[in-house]
Amino acid sequence: MASDSNEAKPWVEHLADQYTRGKYRFVPLVEVGHAVCSLDILFLRHEAPGHLVKSNGGDIDGRIVTLFDGLRMVDKADELGKFQAPGPDENPFYCLLQDDKSITDLHVTTDRLLLPEKPGHEINNVHLVIHVKTQSISPEALFADVHMLQLGL
Repeated sequence: MASDSNEAKPWVEHLADQYTRGKYRFVPLVEVGHAVCSLDILFLRHEAPGHLVKSNGGDIDGRIVTLFDGLRMVDKADELGKFQAPGPDENPFYCLLQDDKSITDLHVTTDRLLLPEKPGHEINNVHLVIHVKTQSISPEALFADVHMLQLGL
C-alpha cells in the first residue's frame, strides 16, 4: 500500500507548514483558540532601584511590548527585518505564541542585577527569568484524557 508523503510527515511539520512567513516555518506552542498562557517575569537590570517608568533603556511598558513581540511569531515577513532566512537549526522555528492576545495574565517583578557588568556590556541590557504557565481552552482538548481512556490508550 503506497503512503502519501504528506501523511508521513510528523505533526510538527504540518503545523510549521501552516504558519509559514517568508522563508520561516513557525511552530507556536500556544495557538489562538487552543491555549492561553500566563507569564511571570523577573526583570533584572543594572540600573539602580526606581527609574522603572522612565529610564535610559525605555519605560517598562515599552520593554514588555518588545518582549511580547519577541515571544510571538511574526504576522508578516517584513517584521523579520534583516533575518530573511532561518539558520540551519531554525527550521522549524519554535516560538511561544501565535499571537500575544493569548496572554491572559502577566506579573512583572523588577529588581537589580547584582552580577558585575562585563566589558562592552550596555547598561540597558537586562536579564529576564520567565515562567510560563499554559492552559488548554480547546473544547476537544478538555476531554482528551477521557477519550484516551475510552480507547484504552
